[in-house]
Amino acid sequence: MAYITVAGSPAPPNRPPAPPPSSARSTPSPVPPRRIPRVCAPPSPRLIATPELGTQVAASVVDTATGEQLYGRGAATPMTPASTVKIATAVAALSALGPDHRIATTVRLSEDGRTLTLVGGGDPTLDPAALRSLATTAAKALGGDGEDPVRLAYDTSRYTGPVRHPIGKNPNIAPVTALMVDEGRLDDSDRGPADRSKDPAGDAARAFAAELTAAGV
Repeated sequence: MAYITVAGSPAPPNRPPAPPPSSARSTPSPVPPRRIPRVCAPPSPRLIATPELGTQVAASVVDTATGEQLYGRGAATPMTPASTVKIATAVAALSALGPDHRIATTVRLSEDGRTLTLVGGGDPTLDPAALRSLATTAAKALGGDGEDPVRLAYDTSRYTGPVRHPIGKNPNIAPVTALMVDEGRLDDSDRGPADRSKDPAGDAARAFAAELTAAGV
C-alpha cells in the first residue's frame, strides 16, 4: 500500500518536513507502481494538477513495502502539511463499507400517520435537489388532499460526541451533525472556504418543510 503525503503551503524555514511513517501494513496497491507518476503528474489533468490543491503543491508517494519513492514533487521542500487525515478516513470507510455503499437520508412516518421524521444518515453532500425529491416522494406516500397537517421532526442520533471541531469555533467549519445540506455552506459555492451554518440540521429540516409545503403537504 502506498501512502501519500500532500502539502499545500510553505512551512516556516526552521521547521523540517515530517519524516514518512517508519512502518505500515503492506497490501497490494490498486494502482501499479509504474503508473503512479502518470496518475499524479501534470500536465494532463492528474491528481496533483487539480485546481482544488492550489498553486503551491508538494507531494510524495512512497511504497511502504520497499521504502521506494514512486513519485515526488518538491518532496524535500519544507511545507505545512495539508489536511491529509481525510485520506486515511476515506481508506477506512472504503475498507469497512465497500465502494458500493451509499449514505442514505430517509423519511420515517409514524404509525398514526401524523408525524414525519427526517432521518440524517451522515451525508454532508445532501443537496437541495435531493431534498426536494425526498419531499415529493414523502408527499405522494402521505396521499390525501394535503389539508391535514403533519408534524415534522428530524433525527440526528446517528452521530454522538462533540459537535465542534477541537480547534473551536471557525466560520469555515459547521457543527458535525448527521443531517445537513451542502456541507452547511451559506452560499452557492461547492469548494473552498465559506461561512457555515451554526444549525445545519435545523436548516435542513426547515428547507425540507418548505419543500413539503411546495409538494402540497
